[in-house]
Amino acid sequence: MTNDKCKIDIQSKLEMVLVLFRDHSGQVIEAIEEDPIDIEFTIECAIYWFCNDYHTGQSSNLYSILSTSDYKPGSMETSVLDTDNNLAIAMYETLVTCY
Repeated sequence: MTNDKCKIDIQSKLEMVLVLFRDHSGQVIEAIEEDPIDIEFTIECAIYWFCNDYHTGQSSNLYSILSTSDYKPGSMETSVLDTDNNLAIAMYETLVTCY
């Protein structure tokens, strides 16, 4: 990863979660207070779609994260935009910026 904002190489799901917590901490804390399960779903959604869109093949770290994701998109979902989850979309865009 060469983006000046992040300057990390995304190698694991944990690193992505840490980036999301760093950049969306206020929203995450607010969401945890409302529904801890929903924020986990939102984070999984953002990471799933990022890995789906940017993996470079079966041997890549992103593909590994994608294939072990707990998030399973609905039959009508073809991108993070189809989720209608504004926080997941913002988190996805953060990952795109950082990658």
